[in-house]
Amino acid sequence: MKPLFQRSSYAIGLHKNREQIEIAFFNNEQQPCFERLPCEQLSQLPQLLRLQFATKLRRQAKFIYIACLEPRLLWQKHLLLPHIKQPHELYRQVRLILQQHLPIEEQLLQFDFSASPLQHIGTERQIDYVQIYAAKKQNIQQQCEQFLPLQLAILDFHAHALLRAFHYCVEIQGEIINNDNMLFLYQDDQHSILLQQRQDNLIQFYRPSQPLTALLQAFWQQQSPSETSNQENMRYVVYADQNALTALRQDCQPTPLIAIDSQQYPYFVALGCALRQQHNLKHLSKMNRYDANRD
Repeated sequence: MKPLFQRSSYAIGLHKNREQIEIAFFNNEQQPCFERLPCEQLSQLPQLLRLQFATKLRRQAKFIYIACLEPRLLWQKHLLLPHIKQPHELYRQVRLILQQHLPIEEQLLQFDFSASPLQHIGTERQIDYVQIYAAKKQNIQQQCEQFLPLQLAILDFHAHALLRAFHYCVEIQGEIINNDNMLFLYQDDQHSILLQQRQDNLIQFYRPSQPLTALLQAFWQQQSPSETSNQENMRYVVYADQNALTALRQDCQPTPLIAIDSQQYPYFVALGCALRQQHNLKHLSKMNRYDANRD
């Protein structure tokens, strides 16, 4: 059956890997597609995309380019605050926290934040779980310039792009996501990364590329006894090459693994960026961000 309404925009995920741009997008059958171009050929991407969608592309359709900020360039803080009813008061509180923790001139900073209401255990008092993300404007500009002449519409967070891709692939495999007992492990030739979603808190564990078993050991060593006691109940969702998967299976028996095929999804970070419009997580976008010198 043909869709009743044609798409007016197409999300295109981009990720720079050395001198190559990795690209992910969804075709009209909602299947993920992957391409890769040398940086100097990136100007050809709109033409390639229009060929891909030639038979169904609306004349006024546009491409929304989405990339993510490298984790080393992002400052973040998660904390609990007394509930603040007025948005402008929460904004001022966040700005004060930034001034206390970041020795950077305000006009050089850009930030975003979210607040989730929580009930204080054993009382009727409400508290807020606040997540703050900040980056230097210069770093954001440099990150965007990597993709010129394309104009980025959204600059996502690296960890959120990964988590989005993990959720998509797990659901495609027919598995049920249970954040209470799932760890997400990612490895490429530059990074080894562990993610865990605890309610609204995303635990992020970044290391230079190393065996995933060593990454897990370092993670568990930093957990509280109550968290460590749950180790045997954990399931691992893993994106890595076949050698790394084989080694992890041998080291972690009998812990069940959900393996994501890196051949089927070759550009995982770009895939997470392309999913941005379907799975809404926080990001530094042109329409949803705060300059620290805003009144």
